[in-house]
Amino acid sequence: MKALWADGWLALLRGDIASAHARLAECHTLADSLGDLLVKAHAAQFEGLIALFQDDFARAVPLLDSALQQYRAHGDPGDTWSTLFLLGLSCCLSAEPRTAALCEEGLALCETHDAQWSRAFSLWISGLRLWLTGNVERAVSALREGLGIARATDNRLALAQCLEVLAWARAGDGHREEGAELLGAAQNVWHQVGATLPGVGRLLHHRTECEDLLLQALGRARFTVRVRVGAAFTTEQAVARALGRPVPGPGAAQASASPLTPRETAVAKLVAQGLADKQIAAQLVISHRTAQGHVQRALAKLGFTSRTQIAVWVREQMPRT
Repeated sequence: MKALWADGWLALLRGDIASAHARLAECHTLADSLGDLLVKAHAAQFEGLIALFQDDFARAVPLLDSALQQYRAHGDPGDTWSTLFLLGLSCCLSAEPRTAALCEEGLALCETHDAQWSRAFSLWISGLRLWLTGNVERAVSALREGLGIARATDNRLALAQCLEVLAWARAGDGHREEGAELLGAAQNVWHQVGATLPGVGRLLHHRTECEDLLLQALGRARFTVRVRVGAAFTTEQAVARALGRPVPGPGAAQASASPLTPRETAVAKLVAQGLADKQIAAQLVISHRTAQGHVQRALAKLGFTSRTQIAVWVREQMPRT
């Protein structure tokens, strides 16, 4: 049963709902054949997990409630905590008033058993709840604590979750460039772990809102640059940025924002000065065609479509060059 559950969980993290349903059917078959209450609790928890990933909270909550009742009576602390976490997330995303109590119970269980790896997840959901209810300052505090623990325990999934919601919180609180960089850092870690946001629809809605806010505030060129900066952060740099500390490493932001060769960088600076390709060729004593090629490669590497975007990018880098 545990193997089926784990395989199904990994399928959900990859966004493979069909494989998760196939594992669920196997779980139910096994539970029915064994007639064991704890095995049935595992199947109910897994079914609730799938419903959570499909934003079907009306189905997820009773299934997870049922599993939690069995785990509290007969299960081990790990099963109890994982169900508290999933139930808390379902209630959080559906705005149920008992979310705070579920979050506190999950945190208390982590403290009792010194379960730091799990505590990072519990702090993430606590931060998410606080942010959703408008308590941004406390949300940021909880998320930063969770981020530190996730880094210390190498919990990359919790690291991605904390970076993601911190990006939303900081962007919404007026820290636009930081929010964009944290969004890029979160996307990078999500990619590393091969996962997607749990509760996909509801949480992706908040991510989209954050992106729209940042695009409007920064403009597409600046937004793209700052996201690229964050996406190229190392874990240490991302955590430092999220905690409001100096980003470690020589020229960290510059290096992450500058995928260009030295010659392409020189061309980009001339583009920012308003020079046409023929003028750039004369300035650098290269052929017109070579200058055109450098400009096109710079556009491609930066993911831009216009010379204006290159100019904005160069201005962004000037304090760091």
